[in-house]
Amino acid sequence: MPSDHREWNALAWSYLQSGQSELALDAARRAHEASRGNLDYLNTLGVAYGEIGELERAESSFRKALKRKPVFLDALINLAKTLEKQERFVESIPLYERALALDETYPRLATNLARLYRLRGDAARARGLLERLARQIEPQDLALSLAECDASPIDRLARAVGEHPDWLLARNALAHALLAPNPHNRQPWI
Repeated sequence: MPSDHREWNALAWSYLQSGQSELALDAARRAHEASRGNLDYLNTLGVAYGEIGELERAESSFRKALKRKPVFLDALINLAKTLEKQERFVESIPLYERALALDETYPRLATNLARLYRLRGDAARARGLLERLARQIEPQDLALSLAECDASPIDRLARAVGEHPDWLLARNALAHALLAPNPHNRQPWI
């Protein structure tokens, strides 16, 4: 049994990573209750709520953290993802843009934002963002994201797999796109 708030928070993340969302929520609550001033624990609590599908509570946790620290990057990105999961793209895009302004090198941030631009019908803006930040994006993510600007989901992934058959991510993404009804809604938390 954890003896302090740091251990409860670590346990919450361990449970989250192993898919035990209910246990994660309990551990995150205990960490937050033991140290209410810690914004990382508030972020963890939001992630746990998001994992069990309580998106309004997740949103509330992230907003509370951002109210106290507007430049808290993890909470900013997680709030954007939470709104995106609710298909509230108009609200999600400015949050991703703020996060990108804080750290252009954050993994997959530019590709997530570009994906939302495309979903809103602005492929040119998505392509421009990806080209501007090309040096900071993993080559595999960049190729997939640029291909997404130009084709249908199945065509773009098939093209990426054809061009780079050794890319496991591209092959898995193609399989996921073929099988999943709405593949853009499942993203890892930060």
